[in-house]
Amino acid sequence: MALDKPIRFGRYFLLKKLAVGGMGEVWLARVEGDSDEQPPIVVKRLLAHLKEDQEFVNMFFDEARIAAALDHPNIARIEDLGEVGGDYYIAMEFVHGMSFGDVVNAALEAGTDMPVALKCRVVAEAAAALDFAHKATTEAGVPLELIHRDVSPQNIMVAFDGSVKLIDFGVARAANELTRTATGIIKGKYAYMSPEQPWGKDLDGRSDLFGLGIVLWEVLALERLFKRENDTATLRAVVGAEAEPPSRKEHTVPKALAALVHKALE
Repeated sequence: MALDKPIRFGRYFLLKKLAVGGMGEVWLARVEGDSDEQPPIVVKRLLAHLKEDQEFVNMFFDEARIAAALDHPNIARIEDLGEVGGDYYIAMEFVHGMSFGDVVNAALEAGTDMPVALKCRVVAEAAAALDFAHKATTEAGVPLELIHRDVSPQNIMVAFDGSVKLIDFGVARAANELTRTATGIIKGKYAYMSPEQPWGKDLDGRSDLFGLGIVLWEVLALERLFKRENDTATLRAVVGAEAEPPSRKEHTVPKALAALVHKALE
């Protein structure tokens, strides 16, 4: 939704609403004083009905504090966080491109398919981002124990310059996070969860690798792995965690690559 006139928001000008998620609305914006030649940024504002709930406010800023500690070329950078007139926000790097899922779908709509080597490159760079996050520590060397918990084709961005960025640590978990997720509350997209998540079990970085394995399986087989007709059926499929080799769905997938997908889904 492009605006006829930018909205002033603190030191930012909101230019276009990009999306509305479970916790915030996402805007394309410019910093006051920046020229048109400078790249825009993204401003994520906490939804109005959540800002009165201090638990959600803490969770919102957990995302920024966690991501701000992650300085890696494959992780979208956090620029700023704060509050304007009672509205809480995070300002972050704008990735000028498309989600991994949209890139694959765009190729199919054009009557072709994204080459397997390029699919693997995107997944490899997302894996590098996760590896960095999983090994991240405080300045004192204390492990942050970060888990993204929402690895999906929508949260892997492919920029038009060819770079790959993992975005949205909004449901990430850290040992020092301000807000502990209550037992029984499920975070993330159902069809990309690890089997441990629906049960509310303790997680580690392997949960993210399982999610990335689902992404790789789907872009290779060109169909959904655990997605079913409703959320309950999807969660049952996730807990069952049964997956045919992607090579049975798409015969151009090398056996060695199919074995790697199988390992990720273990």
